Parts: sequence; C-alpha cells; structure tokens
Amino acid sequence: MRVFLILILSSLTVFGSEKVIHLYKNGTSFITKDFKVDAKEGFYDLEETPNAIFGTLFMGGNSLESFASIKRNKDLKTPITNQKEFLEMQVGSKIDIVLNKGEKFSGKLLSVFDQWITLESDNGYHTLPISEIYTLTTSKKGGFEKISNIEESVLRVFFKTKGEQKFTLKYLTKNLTWIPNYIIEIDSDDSLVGKISPKKQLAKLKMEAMVVNDSENIENSDFNFMIGAPNFKYNNVTSPFVQNQTLEKFLSELSGQNSYQNYNYSRNLRRENFSNAIMSQSMNNDYSEADTTTTDTTFIGSNEGDMYFYTLKNISLKKGERVMLNVIQQDVPFEHIYESNLPSNEVYQNRYNNQTNKGIEVWHSIKLSNLSNMPWTTGSALVIKNGGVPISQDMLYYTSAGKNSFLKISVAPDIIVTQKDIEESIDSKKATLKNGSWYDLVEVKSVLTIQNHKKESISLSLKRFIIGNLKKSDKDWKFEKLFTDNYYGYWGLNSQNSIEWSLTVDSKKTETINYTYSFYRQR
Repeated sequence: MRVFLILILSSLTVFGSEKVIHLYKNGTSFITKDFKVDAKEGFYDLEETPNAIFGTLFMGGNSLESFASIKRNKDLKTPITNQKEFLEMQVGSKIDIVLNKGEKFSGKLLSVFDQWITLESDNGYHTLPISEIYTLTTSKKGGFEKISNIEESVLRVFFKTKGEQKFTLKYLTKNLTWIPNYIIEIDSDDSLVGKISPKKQLAKLKMEAMVVNDSENIENSDFNFMIGAPNFKYNNVTSPFVQNQTLEKFLSELSGQNSYQNYNYSRNLRRENFSNAIMSQSMNNDYSEADTTTTDTTFIGSNEGDMYFYTLKNISLKKGERVMLNVIQQDVPFEHIYESNLPSNEVYQNRYNNQTNKGIEVWHSIKLSNLSNMPWTTGSALVIKNGGVPISQDMLYYTSAGKNSFLKISVAPDIIVTQKDIEESIDSKKATLKNGSWYDLVEVKSVLTIQNHKKESISLSLKRFIIGNLKKSDKDWKFEKLFTDNYYGYWGLNSQNSIEWSLTVDSKKTETINYTYSFYRQR
C-alpha cells in the first residue's frame, strides 16, 4: 500500500470505483463516488443502495434526470449443496443408479418429490428413496449450480439521453470512522526533571489513525481525516431510500430524534468521559501561546472554515477490516512541569462557608508546544522514554496551532497544595432580584499554599475554574472568561472563568497566593 500525506481543501474526482471519503470521529463518514457508465437504455442500475443517513443522499451530473430505489427480478446462481438438489438438476436426463444393496437401475429421471425419485426404464417405472442411492451416473453435462429467481433492491439512475454518462454519488453513512492514537517519545535528561529547562527539549510525536470499517468495501480511495466538531442533526436516522428501512421505523427514528438531541445536550458537561471526549473535540484548557522554536515537521496544513483534515491516498479496506495509518510525524518542543487542577468554587445556597481543600493532587507532566500550522485532535497518547518502556498513557486534548498541551506522567506526592476559600462578607446593599428570586453578593478571599519538599526547584502550573467575578491576585494570573449560562450564572449575574498561575517554587520552600473574587448566591 502506497500512501502520501498532503492537505487539500476540496474533494478529488476520479472515475470508476475510486472514492473520496471524509472520516469523522463520531462514527460518520461522507463518501463521494464518481462514475462513468454506459446507459444503453437511458438508465443505469447500481447494484447496492448506499446505507445513507436521512437527507444526505445526493446525485449530480449534466445529463442526470432522477434516481429511484426499485425492486427487480434476478437469476441467482448458487452451488449445489446436497444430493437432492443435484437430482433436481438432472430431471429429464438419463441416469444410472446403484442402490446401497447393489441393485442397479438405468433410465430417464422423471421427477424428484420430497425424498423420492421417479425413474422410467425399459422395465417400467420405479420410485426409489434418495437415501438409498449409493452411486449416480448422468450423461448431462454441468448441473453443479442451481438458478433461483430472486427479488433485489437496486438504485436506478435515469438520464436524459442514452449512451455514456458521468455522474457523482454523495452521502453520509454510519459505521466508518477513525480514531487517533498518539505515541510521544521523549529522550529525557533526568537532571532537568522539575526544573525550568535552560532550553526546551524535543520529543518525537507520531499520530496514527485507526480506521474502523463496518460499512462497505473500499477500494483505492482517498481518506480525509477530519478534525472538528460538525453538526449532523439526523446522524441517527437512516434514509427511507434504503429499502430495508420501513416507513414505520423511519418515522419512529425521526420523531425520536429531538428527544435524543435534548438528552445529548444535557450531557455536555460530562464530555470529559473518555469515549465522549475522544470522539468529540474536547479543548485543552491551557490557552497560553507556545514559545517559538525551530522544529522539523513532516506536513503542511490549511483549513476550510472551522474544519481541518489530513489526506492519505489510495487506501483499500474491506467491510469488517481495521487498519492503522501513519498520519503525523514531527519534532515537538517539550518541558517538564508540575501542574494541578484545583477544585472549583461552590455557588449554591448555604453550601459555601470557609471551604478548605487539602490533599489536592499535583502531577508531574510534560508541556508540549504545537508549533505546526495544524491543530492536534483529541486522542489517546502513549508516552515512552528513550524508545523503551511506556511511562504514561493519557489523553491529548484538542490543541490549536501555536498553543500548549499537557500530558500527565505521575503524581508528585512531595509537592503539597492547599486551597482555602474564606467568605469575608455578604453585601446586602448590592443584592439583586432576578426571575422572582433574590441574590446576595458574596465577597471571597482565597489563599493557595504550595510546599515544595523536593531537592530541586520546580516549575508549577495551577489552574482553577471559578464561577463569579474576578478581582485581584498578588501573583500574576492569566484568565479567560468562558460563558455564562442560567444554571451556574444565575441569568448573567456570574461569569465563568478559567484561571492559571505559573510560578517557580524553590527547593524546600513554601509559596502563597492570595486572591479575591465575588459571586451572586441565591438566598
């Protein structure tokens, strides 16, 4: 198999059985097939109707008039599998039979009924049991296949003229997808672990696409591995054009789609679940810019709207098969760092009172800088050291070009982080009325304490999600306002913020961070 790595923005068009397939990570693919056929009677039959998603089956061509899913009769040849079927093929011919007890009969085979045959010989008519036949000789040639007339479904394409025609078939289908798997090799200098490196080291990043095909046979096709989060509203509704899809089932699926969509929407906050996250585009919550470093990348890229894709060419894969394809290989700057995701604050009535969090996990991680012109999509990531034993497996989240990503290596028990939220006051003068409920403004002072019991200084990243309005911090912080919803934000009273502190903590030292914020709480 010969494959190339290239980025393109539009589908290639080829004639014959070759295809262009856009593979999405949610189990859906968009297939484009270009045909060049001889429509002698003004129409052409495709032997199989695609298993298309509702509203996505389209055809195009200058001479195309219409297309329809029809039933037609067809003679089907199948091999003979038993003695009775063979005898049925010999009706009317002369045969010689020897029974188990040695009796011999010769003559014309007249009929086969149930488990008996009727034979006409010079001595008259004989009815013999099939089970007693020991040997059989016939003068008829062939007869090792039986022909059955069956009814089958085909997609018939009608044209305005007869003769050679060109047309294109496009559709979305299920059960053909790709899953990204990363392997990251670090040539680690242990003396740099935990320190702010004098210069960043380089890791070798490789991303492979595991293609799972439970849809249809694929030959000589171009695969576009899509990166992004498309909106396919009827992704779980099969087109009624597929004739094994009854009208009753189609209407049931269509009417149930809205409740499915609403249920799926209500689960958005649980997207960190591995199966959901890897099939979607879960964002890395780091938003800092990657430092500029010269690296060697083996691909170039571009985008079409909000979607990116890699292309591999000339792939063949039968239904039921899987394949691993190498998509990305690049050198990636990385550094060792320690990080901790702090618990978010509580904003519910009577739940928030001088809250202290101890035993917060601190992780030894590696910080990877994406300096390519393409994002990294969400996928599993295996970290190996010096080409040897794996030292960690984590999830690499969607990382935009020019941004950083973190992969956890191991827990660091000798770095202790404590967080304390102190409710300083409730300002009733700034209380507000929303949708029939009163909300008080709560002022909060927070203290972060970091103790480094290691023998060396460390680079530490602390992140926290806070619902409320940020005020000030005695250590530099970076923050990003995310979104405000009615459930957490109380109809716009509270913001939702992603915060990060980056600091150096010397060996055997303790650092503190003092900061303040406020939020509205329902009475």
